[in-house]
Amino acid sequence: MKRFFYFTMILLCAVLVGCKPDAEAPTVFTQEVSDVTINTASVVYNVESDGGAEVTSRGVCWDTIQNPTIDNDKTNDGTGIGTFTSELSNLASQKTYYVRAYAVNSVGVSYGEEMSFETLEEEEEELPSENKTITVNGVTFDMVFVEGGLFAMGAQKVDPNEPNYDSEAWDREAPVHLVTLSDYYIGETEVTQELWEAVMGTQPSHFIGDKKPVEQVTWYNCQSFVMKLNQLTGMKFRFPTEAEWEFAAKGGNKSEGYYYSGSDDLSEVAWYAAEGKKTREVKTKKPNELGIYDMCGNVMEWCYDLFANYSEDHQINPTGPANGTDCIIRGGCCLSDATYCRTTVRSCLLPGGQSYGIGFRLALQAE
Repeated sequence: MKRFFYFTMILLCAVLVGCKPDAEAPTVFTQEVSDVTINTASVVYNVESDGGAEVTSRGVCWDTIQNPTIDNDKTNDGTGIGTFTSELSNLASQKTYYVRAYAVNSVGVSYGEEMSFETLEEEEEELPSENKTITVNGVTFDMVFVEGGLFAMGAQKVDPNEPNYDSEAWDREAPVHLVTLSDYYIGETEVTQELWEAVMGTQPSHFIGDKKPVEQVTWYNCQSFVMKLNQLTGMKFRFPTEAEWEFAAKGGNKSEGYYYSGSDDLSEVAWYAAEGKKTREVKTKKPNELGIYDMCGNVMEWCYDLFANYSEDHQINPTGPANGTDCIIRGGCCLSDATYCRTTVRSCLLPGGQSYGIGFRLALQAE
């Protein structure tokens, strides 16, 4: 009888061992994505079951394409089952990522549900402004700092493979030549009528408006304004040179190579003939890369230089010829067609000339 009992028990154990279920892949769930930053995120996941075989690896995998696998970026958080948090790092800013948890045992790999998230946009560090704000007789205006540099000045229509090719270029815009400039400041806007009145006590303009650019002023009138402004402020304002004007209009060292000052779409940055032949308030169009407004429209602008044909020689801080009759005017205006609004266009006029399409902008040498 005892022998029968022992035999029965041995047989039962053998049956029980033989009926042990086969192991399966783990069961895993992706639960939550949190604490998303510019380049990091946290993912909570749960390995609910090991499937009957030890979990040898677990974590989360991610990619910018759906259905990421362990062949993509992943964390490896160790072994075992339970609820865990995995930290993702070295992500790109303002990107959509797809993530899912995984767990591995001897049977294979299992994935949790896919979740998506977007990293935050990287904010540019705000550096202290180098611009100057000046107030005179109750009127405030800003001068934009322009870091000096080397640039190719002018335009040519001869060879598309050479610098500054422009099929619309005039002969007087060539030859293209290198210019090196020192640091300087230039007016954020054209001189407004309210600033002119604050300094001169007069109103010469045709299109009246405090925030509109002053016009109907000769080169001599503007020089008188600069002299009085310097007396009032104790500073040394002047006209920009032609080279300073073009460098600033092109965006200086921040230039993105736009056809006009700040855009390839003239209507974004300039009041010109197609939008009504009258001046408008300054700063009502988009600025260029340096934060300067209206350099291709509203009013044309007197410069310091007398007119002369360009030299092909490399020049440093050029100020134009010592002798001449006409003064340089730059930029398009409310009367100009698009071709006259290009940043390399050169116009000129006798210094006693005036028009409601001509004003000016201030410059100031950096210390």
